[in-house]
Amino acid sequence: MHSALPPVLGQAITDWPVPFEHPLYGWYHILWIVIAVAASVALAIYGRKKCSDRQCDRIVLIFGVTLLVLEVYKQIFIIRDCYPSYDWNALPYQFCSTPMFVMVLAPLVKHAKIKDALYKFLAFYGCLAGVSVLAYPTVVSEAKYLTMILHTMIWHVSMIVVGVFVIAAKGYGRSLRKELLPGMAVLMCLIALATILNFLLPRLIPGAWINFFYISYYHGSTLPILNTFYHYGDGVLQWFFLLFAYILAFSLGAALIWLAAKAVNRLRKKA
Repeated sequence: MHSALPPVLGQAITDWPVPFEHPLYGWYHILWIVIAVAASVALAIYGRKKCSDRQCDRIVLIFGVTLLVLEVYKQIFIIRDCYPSYDWNALPYQFCSTPMFVMVLAPLVKHAKIKDALYKFLAFYGCLAGVSVLAYPTVVSEAKYLTMILHTMIWHVSMIVVGVFVIAAKGYGRSLRKELLPGMAVLMCLIALATILNFLLPRLIPGAWINFFYISYYHGSTLPILNTFYHYGDGVLQWFFLLFAYILAFSLGAALIWLAAKAVNRLRKKA
């Protein structure tokens, strides 16, 4: 397959095999959990004590641009690996991809309420996505290439670190309604766009397998538990139930992140 590739996309583009064993909760997985905790604590302390709004914007933007560069590399890698076809489902618009766009957008937005909602999405929903994958990253055990196994861990650890940093810098953990609902509104906007793309792109790209956020009407969900709520052919009402369950499940998870933030605030006050 690779012999037909243009020289610029040849095998020299870092398709190195992973040179070590990497099972779930092996040393490599544990190492990244330690990195996530250490980096989160360090940035949280900085965010709580010394970080102005401008500095917060700058740090989040640096993370966002870094992830954007990593994603450009990943897309080049995928194009090379799949050439002459393309895995359209690898387009960066899954739930775990959206924090990258929000990290770039939030620091640049001037409208106060929109900026606030974007940061609350990163604090609770983005952090949740990172925690979920770091807790059970099947891609770690399935990865074949060194750069891809590094990419996924840097990506999801960054989501955790940014989420914790924003919580600390903004002082979140005081009002569940005021802090969670704006983030939920961002999530619902992202889901709406994913739904539009799930309907539109298969018509524009015949044969493309598209399932952004894993909520496509044509494919259903592959996520644990949610995959029991809807299968293609069950009907529109059942599919709407899948969307509702998706929002509810991630919002409950985000609420747990908020509760953790509240608990840390209480401990700080007692100390």
